[in-house]
Amino acid sequence: MGAEAVPFLVGRMEDAPLKILMEVFEWFSETPSRIFQQRKEMWQGRAAFLLGEMGSHASEAELVLGTVQKSPNWYLQGAAKVALMKINQESPDTLIAKLSDTSDSTSWYRTTR
Repeated sequence: MGAEAVPFLVGRMEDAPLKILMEVFEWFSETPSRIFQQRKEMWQGRAAFLLGEMGSHASEAELVLGTVQKSPNWYLQGAAKVALMKINQESPDTLIAKLSDTSDSTSWYRTTR
């Protein structure tokens, strides 16, 4: 798997449910739409991990990873952040140092986002 897989994985990050499909789901219940959302988030997390593993070959995914990093889902935030660090070949040492200071929980939480 190499740079040729990046467009496919970016597509997995951007996939959104069809509006008509979501309306049909919501007509019956909120449960199917929540299940669909969880499945989407699972695939986004996996795609972010794989993009990060590709390193600088996945540089075209930076924009979509930046968007996913703002997700309310903490797992996706972390996956996107780590993927971006790997793509940009950033050392995790700065992040680790910031996270090692737990004296201010508000500051620590902001660092994780």
